[in-house]
Amino acid sequence: MLQKILITTLFCLIVGTAIEAIQLLIQRDFSTDDIINNLIGGYLGLLCLVIFDRQKNNKSRIIAFLFAGIFCIIGLRDLEKHLIDELAMRQSFPIIADFESRLELDRWDKKLVRVKRVQQHAVSGTHSLKVDFLLGKYPSISLQHLNNDWSQHSQLVFHVYNPSQESITVQMKIYDAQHAKRIKKYYDRFNKGITITPGWNTIKTVLTDIARAPKHRTINLEQIKSFSLFIDNPDKALTLYLDHIHLQ
Repeated sequence: MLQKILITTLFCLIVGTAIEAIQLLIQRDFSTDDIINNLIGGYLGLLCLVIFDRQKNNKSRIIAFLFAGIFCIIGLRDLEKHLIDELAMRQSFPIIADFESRLELDRWDKKLVRVKRVQQHAVSGTHSLKVDFLLGKYPSISLQHLNNDWSQHSQLVFHVYNPSQESITVQMKIYDAQHAKRIKKYYDRFNKGITITPGWNTIKTVLTDIARAPKHRTINLEQIKSFSLFIDNPDKALTLYLDHIHLQ
């Protein structure tokens, strides 16, 4: 059994690490949590072999069952966090993101950026999100998990602090569920270039402008799928502070 455990551990570590390395190559995040989850899955497989092996004595099967329960609890730790965050997200709406909880960071997809909750430049509450846009093609931060129904509101508002002495051009992208299922053409979503001047900037966008943005249809404001900010091929690393994304 020890040999099986060692083989399973090595296999899960090697394959899991390789998958996360590929994630880096395609400019996604490296997740040690995913590697741990792979290990837990491998160990649960071994324990199930013991639990359902009638040739094993009852003591071994009971011990295996107890360990399987422990691993299941550990494996479900992310589910508990997501459920807590889901409840908080629904209760705080029409605030879309305020960065007062660490759990909020899991809602975002990050490409060629570093993000950190900081107690600086907060418009609402005590925290903002520091976003470091790195060198590369289209460094971006995308809110992929959000309350989808914006139809009862008139505008999207958020605040950005630019600590540099020069203006930064940021692209904003918003699309709905239908766009996510289509070919994802530029003309089928809302796109807007924003000039972020030094210091504080309050960005307001009328939702009817978002709805009318696609060339051949209307964005469904009841099924908003993603909100993204990205920079088009920056020639140097840039930092912005983002806070209090909400609907009015």
